[in-house]
Amino acid sequence: MLALKVAAGYGVGISAQSRVARAHEWGISTRPLADGPYEIVTHLQRREGETSPASERFERRARQVAAMI
Repeated sequence: MLALKVAAGYGVGISAQSRVARAHEWGISTRPLADGPYEIVTHLQRREGETSPASERFERRARQVAAMI
């Protein structure tokens, strides 16, 4: 989704190098921030005991995406 917004001219994004090839296909230019490699840690936070079907789907999808990187 981020790449689509960037391609449409709505802003900039930060992405893993594994996603850069597709960005070129969509007409998005990329620039490295600095020499790497980098370790990126992401946390999903929510209130304890407060879940919904939508938040559970989001969490499952976030875990799938994280496993691909």
